[in-house]
Amino acid sequence: MELRWYWRVLRRQWRIIWLSLLVVAVLAAAYTAYTFAGGRYKGQTTVEFSQTPPTYRSTNVSIDPQAAAQGNAGAARDSAKQFTQGISFFQSISASLKNAYGITIDWKVIRAGLGANVSGQRYLEMEYSSSSDKTANKVLLSAISVLKRDYLPHYNATVLNTGTQGNVFEPPIQMYVFDPPSAPATSLSSTAISWFVKALLGLVLGVALAFLWEYLDESIHDEQDVRNWMNIPTLGVIPGGKVRTS
Repeated sequence: MELRWYWRVLRRQWRIIWLSLLVVAVLAAAYTAYTFAGGRYKGQTTVEFSQTPPTYRSTNVSIDPQAAAQGNAGAARDSAKQFTQGISFFQSISASLKNAYGITIDWKVIRAGLGANVSGQRYLEMEYSSSSDKTANKVLLSAISVLKRDYLPHYNATVLNTGTQGNVFEPPIQMYVFDPPSAPATSLSSTAISWFVKALLGLVLGVALAFLWEYLDESIHDEQDVRNWMNIPTLGVIPGGKVRTS
């Protein structure tokens, strides 16, 4: 196929291209506006897990207490991440928000918006997007309080088995707020770029649909189609026009 054939297809099917671009651009704009309004503020916080080095009363133990403490803190951090994925965690956050701040948020909404990521050896990062910076911060503060109230005591009591065990004394795991909750506003430029990328995909989709329609269309529009489909030369073209009646 000659390059000018592709140009002919684009000129002939320009309505499909522009319609596809328009539909995708409108839908992308609506989705971008909705996500920006609902999650304009992204709250973030980081908690740190630590342990005082264990005490070994036997000289036969060849374990570095500092390394053991860091390993125990990392294990507690990993267990806390698993805890933050359970339904009871989000239900407790919802109850805490209502009791402490008078805010009613369904736990399923919190579950959809609250994420937890492991960072470093002892750090757990949490983030939550909201239309209000105060709401995002309060959700994170409630999440921290639930970890301290529900998770940490249970972990120390049943997993770490805090206390004297033979020749080893395991101090309890402690949790500290390393980065206080903060909710900076999302940059508007990032949402504009997101919309532009979606609109560009709409343009690509329109071009693809145009060539697909041209491929499926077996009607003859001009002399070039005669040469392409019938492989015969054209002797002449009778121009079409509207029939006038008097």
